[in-house]
Amino acid sequence: MNSRLQLKKSFTEMHLAVIAMLSFVVLTHLYHSKGISWDFCAYKLVGNYLLGKGYYFELFRPPVPSLLIAILHEHAYFLLSHVLLLLAVILFSRKQKLDSVLFYLLLMTPFAVMLMVSEGSEILAIALFLFALSFADSWKGAAFLAMTCLTRYTFLWMLPFFVLYSLTHYRHNRRLAVYHAVAFFSALMPWLIYNWVEFGHPLASILDSYLLNVYSRMDMIEKISLIHVLAVGVPTIFFAVPRKRAHATWMFMFFLFFLSVYFTPTKLFRYYLPLVLPLAIIAADNLSSLSIAFKRVLSIFFLAFTLVVSIVHIYPGVELEDPAVYSAAKKLVDGCNTVSNGWVVLNCIGVRSYPIRHESDYLEMLNAGYIGVVFDHIKQPEYARKLELYSGFNTTLYDGFMLINGAGCNKSKENIILIYLKEYNIRTGKNLSYNDLMLSMLSGRYEGQA
Repeated sequence: MNSRLQLKKSFTEMHLAVIAMLSFVVLTHLYHSKGISWDFCAYKLVGNYLLGKGYYFELFRPPVPSLLIAILHEHAYFLLSHVLLLLAVILFSRKQKLDSVLFYLLLMTPFAVMLMVSEGSEILAIALFLFALSFADSWKGAAFLAMTCLTRYTFLWMLPFFVLYSLTHYRHNRRLAVYHAVAFFSALMPWLIYNWVEFGHPLASILDSYLLNVYSRMDMIEKISLIHVLAVGVPTIFFAVPRKRAHATWMFMFFLFFLSVYFTPTKLFRYYLPLVLPLAIIAADNLSSLSIAFKRVLSIFFLAFTLVVSIVHIYPGVELEDPAVYSAAKKLVDGCNTVSNGWVVLNCIGVRSYPIRHESDYLEMLNAGYIGVVFDHIKQPEYARKLELYSGFNTTLYDGFMLINGAGCNKSKENIILIYLKEYNIRTGKNLSYNDLMLSMLSGRYEGQA
């Protein structure tokens, strides 16, 4: 039976998984119908810029989700991501001799589902990584790994795992390492060249992300939360006790994902999400000896548990940007450029907007004709919320935001390019370069930290 027929047969045997996937797609639609996602706006804006159709760019954003979201409608992007994940689960399960339905539902824990449907790139990254492991016996595996890294930069932590996995499973193929290296760097090359030409360093985007998420936050180090580890893995974690020698491979994956969280100063809940992947693999393997009937009973339980917890306890707490308050601000600025603490969403709805930076720069922009828009629900920067700052300006309070009119109405059309390295150097008075950041990332040192 060829691979296409096997894949078709697998889908027909996975009615429960398909129903689950469609349920998660509906949850995604309902989630994003509640408001505007800041991250999705940013991805869309960056994607449009890369396609030559936009003016707003954030260097630290990875390119794959940005391009896909710009090309596809937001909901079409999520549908594609969910379908790719299910397809990846099928292929990976066949390689590992796991029950596809059970593995899929062990992977989709309640918090994992809500993080995947809300944050944007996580579900796509996990799908691409499973494709990388499924095709690790050819150059395709390394190409998928590169696409994974260009979806979530944190998956660069999986490079040593992929090398070890390939060496231990396909040691007989002596040329495979060469094929992998060529395919990996070939897939990365367009993005590396773009970074080099536009920003002077092939790793500019990755290093900008490192500066934003790690280097600049070393004074805000948080401890690992075991509660978050448990929460993201329930109920899968209770079935994921390593029992076999082969499980050491997946524990190494867990260890690397754990390190990626450990070395990130501010440990947002979403950063724990990849931990569920090795847990689901081990749990599915532990349950593989059960009868088909009992596996289906467990699968139904896992699906019911995930949907109930997601809908009753997680979904009601969702917080997205209220489109009404942004639309009200858009009507009042009357086509003028703005400077705002909600700049991403404003750009997303068609208002050219810059972020509120340092106080002197902010006041200078107000004096240059930019209209200040300070939203009540965004608490940073604190100084922009103080009315005494605007003694020389026309300040009006509205429901949900404050409007500050300076001199005239600036309507310049230059591109808005946000490079965090530049912002950091201005704020701290330092002169960091991307080479300095690369040395810091490789050595773990943070000399000169502000």
